[in-house]
Amino acid sequence: MIRDPFYRQIITRLNSDLDHDLFEECAVDLIRHDFPNIVLIRGGADSGMDGAISDLQGRAFPLISTTGKNVIGNLTRNLKSYLKNNGPRRKAVLATSQNLTQRKRNNLETRAEELGFSLIQIYDQNTLARRLYQSPEWCVELLGLTGEPSALSVIPLSKRPLIEHDLIGRDEDFSWLTKTEGDKLLVGQPGSGKTFLLYQFAIKGYGLFVVNDNLGSIAAGVKRVVT
Repeated sequence: MIRDPFYRQIITRLNSDLDHDLFEECAVDLIRHDFPNIVLIRGGADSGMDGAISDLQGRAFPLISTTGKNVIGNLTRNLKSYLKNNGPRRKAVLATSQNLTQRKRNNLETRAEELGFSLIQIYDQNTLARRLYQSPEWCVELLGLTGEPSALSVIPLSKRPLIEHDLIGRDEDFSWLTKTEGDKLLVGQPGSGKTFLLYQFAIKGYGLFVVNDNLGSIAAGVKRVVT
C-alpha cells in the first residue's frame, strides 16, 4: 500500500462522485504536457469529443473523458457518436477517473480497434493522480483538497516526466532493492532509469522520496508514516 497520505487522499477523492464537466477541463489541462495542441470541447458528448487534439496532420482527433464506472461503455458510445458525425480521424485518447487493470486497458484497446480506432493513450486513475499530486490548483478545484504534500512523497522531484507503464526488464534490480538489507546506492548514467525504478519501489509501498529539505517537515512526514 502507498504510504504517502496526500496521494491516498487524491485516490479517495477520485473514487468519489466528481463533477464531470470539471473533470473534463482538468483532464485536458493535465495532459497538455503530452499534447500541447489540445483544446476542451464543452458539451461535446454529442460529437463524441470532450476535447480535440491537433497533431498537425489533418483535423483534430478526439479526447474522451469519463468519470463513470462503465468506461468501455462510455468509450463505445463516444466513438460511435464520432463516426455518426462523420469524424475523419481514427485515433483517440481516453481519460478516466477510474482505476484500470491491465486486462481492462487491453479490453478498451480491443474495443477501439473493433470500431476502427487506435487508442493511442489511456490516462487512468493512477496516472491522473500522479499529475494531480503536482497540481495544487486542480487538487482544490476538482477534489477539494487543500494543503501541501508531505516532505516524504511517492512522487519524485524530477524534471523528466514519469513513464506511464509498468516496470519491464528490471525484475532483478527491483528484487535487489526489496530484499537487500541496509543502505543501498543506485549508480548509472542520466536516463538509465534510476528514478523510474525507485518510483516503482515507492508506489508499491516500499518507500518514499524526500522532496523537502526542511528537517522539521521530514521528521513530521516520518512520524505520519510510522504511526
